[in-house]
Amino acid sequence: MLQRTERLTFCVNNSMQSDQEIEVKFKIDDLDLFENKIIEVGGKLVFDKVFQETIRFDTPEEDLQKRGTFIRVRSGEKNTMTLKKKLHAVDAEYKERLELEMEIGSIEMATKILEELGYSRKFIMQKYRTEYALSGTILALDRLPFGNYIEIEGGKSQIESTILQLGIDGSERLTGSYWHLFDEYNKGNGVVNPSEDIVFG
Repeated sequence: MLQRTERLTFCVNNSMQSDQEIEVKFKIDDLDLFENKIIEVGGKLVFDKVFQETIRFDTPEEDLQKRGTFIRVRSGEKNTMTLKKKLHAVDAEYKERLELEMEIGSIEMATKILEELGYSRKFIMQKYRTEYALSGTILALDRLPFGNYIEIEGGKSQIESTILQLGIDGSERLTGSYWHLFDEYNKGNGVVNPSEDIVFG
């Protein structure tokens, strides 16, 4: 299993920019079978089936969302605070965002700070995530309450190489956030008054 410092070195050595996120998602019915494929082609485990809880913050009027900005705190393999922002003139084949992230000691203290700044609207997402490093990309295998997905993050050429290596149909790629995919899931399944939170149970 790769240690955290090894993962950071892996990212730097493969020219993944720390301030820009480039990724694509795919819906995967059988994550266990897909994970076996990743291992067969040389994927290196970073961490295994970690429970992550993300809390996304906004103002009561959702001003951040209107500006295409996203602030969250997340617990799991480590505690982090992250700001993401939509970029202009991006490639429609990829999800591209400015991403500023730092490790934090306390989710509770970060929450208090954001609330004091006026970000009192909260959205919660829970998932189980396994990560692998493969061919210059990071593969995140995510089990969410509404389905199983894989995220492939890296440079565009590395992403395309990994898609081919894993035998994925590239035309099935998804570029929306999990919040967006959850909305589509609810609409497609006729869910009346759906929860704003993506949680188990």
